[in-house]
Amino acid sequence: KCTSMHGHNWIVTVTVQNDKLDENGMVVDFTKIKDVVNLFDHRCANDIMEGLNPTAENMAKWLCDRIPHCIRVAVQETEGNTAVYEK
Repeated sequence: KCTSMHGHNWIVTVTVQNDKLDENGMVVDFTKIKDVVNLFDHRCANDIMEGLNPTAENMAKWLCDRIPHCIRVAVQETEGNTAVYEK
């Protein structure tokens, strides 16, 4: 059904954790999280995740691997369809 190029309006939920806060009282500045997540904004996921099948599961892991102190990413593709990756 989804063999043709298509898009989604993803909802991405990122969880970060650390045993201490930085000098600004944060684990990670939300700007740094948005910089990684927004790489997909109006772009083809195939071009971002070269060599990986752009499933919600692979996207969740790809994001988690690139966000500092990230322990969990949930990628919601459609209502009721969410993939979660946890370290």
